[in-house]
Amino acid sequence: MDKFLTLNQVLEVLSISRTNLYSLIERGEFLPPGKLGSKNVWPQSEVQDWMLKRVGTKEARLKAIPQSWRRIASALATGTYNAKQAQLYGDTEGFWHVVTAALERRFGLVVRPVGDGTYSLSEEDRAKLQGILGAAGPGWDTRSAAQ
Repeated sequence: MDKFLTLNQVLEVLSISRTNLYSLIERGEFLPPGKLGSKNVWPQSEVQDWMLKRVGTKEARLKAIPQSWRRIASALATGTYNAKQAQLYGDTEGFWHVVTAALERRFGLVVRPVGDGTYSLSEEDRAKLQGILGAAGPGWDTRSAAQ
């Protein structure tokens, strides 16, 4: 059974102001409310559907991982990433730090130095990254990354 959300609940769920909500409704980008007695209400499932369409599904968001991270993420998913690979691909140390920090922030992965400019993930984090890259679809083939 669908639950109805009041105006204040919708504002809280969407984290937007009343002005922004009514602006979205005027532009046809959000559903107009229905009436339940004297209250404006929205079916919770319709608000959730709108939210998913707005931010995309998990799979769509995973596909939006920048392609420039592919070499590093795929190498880490299959084993290690090292200075030789960085030199081969022209990856700067700054780029490396940006990508690894983002992997840590976005996915909770911990990239560890293992010596001589080589970095790796724990087995658990490697499996997690393989799952993330696999869910991201074509172009994230982790089998061909270790070079």
